[in-house]
This record gives sequence, structure tokens and C-alpha cells, in this order.
Amino acid sequence: MFVGFLSGLIVMGALLSILLVLLGVMALRVFVRYILPILLILLIVRLIISGIVLLFNPHFWLFIAVVALVLWILGKIKN
Repeated sequence: MFVGFLSGLIVMGALLSILLVLLGVMALRVFVRYILPILLILLIVRLIISGIVLLFNPHFWLFIAVVALVLWILGKIKN
């Protein structure tokens, strides 16, 4: 009796795992087809907006000026 119950439990577990794998494949297809392109578009929009906002940041321009000054000084020292 117990062996029959145990084998039935194993079969049910196998069927459940197969069902979960199939649902996982379907979920992966939905993710790749619909969600991933939306996330990529949002990432591109975020990068564009952050690049535009960076142009208005005075610390960014100070960093660019310091890098340009260091490169200019290194160029003068090498020559």
C-alpha cells in the first residue's frame, strides 16, 4: 500500500516538474518577446536622458576641465 502511494507521489512530482518546465519555457518566451524589448527601450531612454542631464551638471564640466588640464600639462612635459 505504501509503495503504491509512494510511486504515485513520484509520478505526480514528475508530472508537476514537467508542467513547471513547460510553464517556465512559456514564461521565457513571453519575457523575451514582450518584456525584454520594453526594458531595453527604457534603458536607452534612461541613458539618453541621463546624458542630457549630465550636460547641465557643473561638476561634470569641472571634471572635464581637470582632465583636459592634466592632459595638456602632460603634453607640455613630454615635449
